[in-house]
Amino acid sequence: MSRTGASLAAFPARTQPHASPLYRLVRTFDDAGQRRSAWYFASLPTPPGDRAGRYDVPYPRGTCHASDTIAAAVLEVTRGACVVDVTDLAARSLARLTVVGDPPRWADLTAPTAVAFGVRLDVFTGDDYRVGQAWAADLDRAGWSGLVGLTRHDPTGATRTTAVFGPAGAADRVPGWLVRMMHAVESDEVLAGLARHGVRVLAPPGWLPVDEPPT
Repeated sequence: MSRTGASLAAFPARTQPHASPLYRLVRTFDDAGQRRSAWYFASLPTPPGDRAGRYDVPYPRGTCHASDTIAAAVLEVTRGACVVDVTDLAARSLARLTVVGDPPRWADLTAPTAVAFGVRLDVFTGDDYRVGQAWAADLDRAGWSGLVGLTRHDPTGATRTTAVFGPAGAADRVPGWLVRMMHAVESDEVLAGLARHGVRVLAPPGWLPVDEPPT
């Protein structure tokens, strides 16, 4: 089936429940020492030195990637690493994103009927991000709020990545969403998520977290 706006309007959907938050693991401070927002909508083309996201869409639109579990959010940042430096973890915050307005509807690329629209596993796992980016661009143009896909770095296949579409760039707030931030290194759920997937956290002797921007 061709991916026209008309056909994508009939794509299988999933609604984001109020009781099921999304999670992001983000750097707490930017290079200027300012606290980062939980929301950042990355766009194409990717700025020099930045890493493109699997579902980034062309400017002036953007994509904010999130996960349906804390473990998945951690895995998407560690990207298959077996060992994590605690100082890197300490530089990050865990954002909990909860719907408080009208529940958004996502295009569900993991639905069984998505195969009829041409969805294959390489959308989620392939090294060529242009495949996922093309899907995201088409779905964004068709009016979807975002999409749901498999989490590449979770070998169980049980967790999901949600790509939220919106205006490109950072946003202090997004209407209809409530954000709660916490230090990643102080979150038992983050550490448990790493341990559950066999990822070790290494810390130097006497190390203590410090809540201040880099100098």
